[in-house]
Amino acid sequence: MPGTHPLDESGSDALLQVRRFLMALADREATLASVELSADATYHVPGSSSVAGTFTGRQEILTYFQRIFGFASGSEALKWVDWMVGTNLVSALVDTHLQSGLFEFKGQLLFVFSRSPLGGIAAIQLFLEDQARFDRFFAQSDR
Repeated sequence: MPGTHPLDESGSDALLQVRRFLMALADREATLASVELSADATYHVPGSSSVAGTFTGRQEILTYFQRIFGFASGSEALKWVDWMVGTNLVSALVDTHLQSGLFEFKGQLLFVFSRSPLGGIAAIQLFLEDQARFDRFFAQSDR
C-alpha cells in the first residue's frame, strides 16, 4: 500500500487499528491510543540508549511515547513510507526526523505490530535503520 495516508479508512481491521493507534499518538491523545492496545501489550526498542528496553502494559507504553515526544519538544516529523499488512501483523515504514536542541536524528524506522487473538495490539517491535545514530541522539539529548 505505498503512499497510503494513515487516515485512509480502507484496509484490514489490523491496519485500521494500527492507524488509529498511530494517529492518536501523533495527536497526543494517550487515552485514545491506549484503547487500541491489549492490557498486557509489549513494546520493544533495541539499543543501549536511555530509551531502549521492553515496555509492558498500556501505561508504560504510553509513558514511553510521551517521553519521546518530550525529547523532541514538538519538532518531530514523520512521513509514512509504506505499509505491509497480514492477518495479524502490520508493518509501518516511517521516515523520521527528531530534533532536540542542536541534536537531530534522521532515519527510517520500521514498526511491526502484532495483534492478539482478542483484537488488541499485543506487541510492537521497533527496528532501526541506524542503531548507533539513534543511540547517539538519545545519549546527547539526555544531557
